[in-house]
Amino acid sequence: MDEKFRDARSEKTELDEYRAPQQYAPPQYAPPQRAPQQYAPLQFAPDAGPSTPPSYAPASTSSAVPPDVPTNGVNVSTVFETIRGSWLLDPLAAQSTNQSLLQLLVENRAGRRPRRFHNITTGAPTAKLDSRRGNIFATLRVEGELAVPATATIRSTTRTGNIVLELVYKSPSRTVNFDAYSRTGNISLLIPRSFSGLVELRGRRGDIELLPALAAFARVERATNSETVVLIGGVPLPTPGLTSTGDLARLYSHSGRLRLGFIGEDSFTEGGSVIGQIFQRLTA
Repeated sequence: MDEKFRDARSEKTELDEYRAPQQYAPPQYAPPQRAPQQYAPLQFAPDAGPSTPPSYAPASTSSAVPPDVPTNGVNVSTVFETIRGSWLLDPLAAQSTNQSLLQLLVENRAGRRPRRFHNITTGAPTAKLDSRRGNIFATLRVEGELAVPATATIRSTTRTGNIVLELVYKSPSRTVNFDAYSRTGNISLLIPRSFSGLVELRGRRGDIELLPALAAFARVERATNSETVVLIGGVPLPTPGLTSTGDLARLYSHSGRLRLGFIGEDSFTEGGSVIGQIFQRLTA
C-alpha cells in the first residue's frame, strides 16, 4: 500500500512539474484603455470685411516728351520697326554717341536713295532716321542761341514705309535742311510759317499735293509731271550751281504721294497700302 501511495505521489509530483511552467506563462496582451480626447470647437474672429491691399507703386513708363536739353547727332536705324518720336535739336550741341550695335549693323541696309540724292547734305546730319521697311513719324523742334547761326540737317530714308515729318518750331538763328526719301511710301512734311526757303518735291508718278493753307501762301516756281519747286518766304530763288542761303527741303518718292503743308493749319489723312492707293487712282 505504501508503494501505491508513493507511486501515486510521484505521479502527482511529475504532473505538477509538468504543469508548473503553465503557471508562469506571460499574461495575454491587452491594449491600454485610453479615455476619449475632448476637442474644443474652433473659435473664429468676427468678419472684419475685405482686407485692404498694400499700396502699389506702378512701374515707370518712358515719356514721349522731348528732353529739355537739345541734342545733336541723333541716329536711329531699324529694319522693320516703326521709328516714332519727338526730338529737340540744336546743330551746335554736343554730338550724341548713343548708337547701338544693332543700329550700326542696319545703318547701311536702310532704303537706298537715288544717285541725285547721294550728295544733298554734307557732313554729319543733326538727325538721321533710317528704316529699311518701317514707317518714320518724327516731331522736331530746332532751337539755339540767337548770336550763332547754324543749319540743322534732318535726313530720313525708308524703302517701303511712309514718312511724316513735323517741324513744330524753328529758332530765328537756325536754318533747316530736310532730306527725305522713300521708294514706294508717302512723304508728308509740315513746316511752320517761319520756314523761309526752297522746297523741291520729286516723284516718278507726279503725285504731289500742296495742302490748302500753304498753297495760298507759297509761290510755285516750277511744276512738271514729276517735279514741283516751291518758294516760301522772301528768300530769292538760287541761281543754278549755287545753294540756297535759307531753309531747304527735298522730298523724293518713286511711287508714293508727296505732301507739303503748314503745321497746325493743314491736315491730311494717310492712306493705306500702295495697292490701295493704285486702286484709288484707277477708280478716280
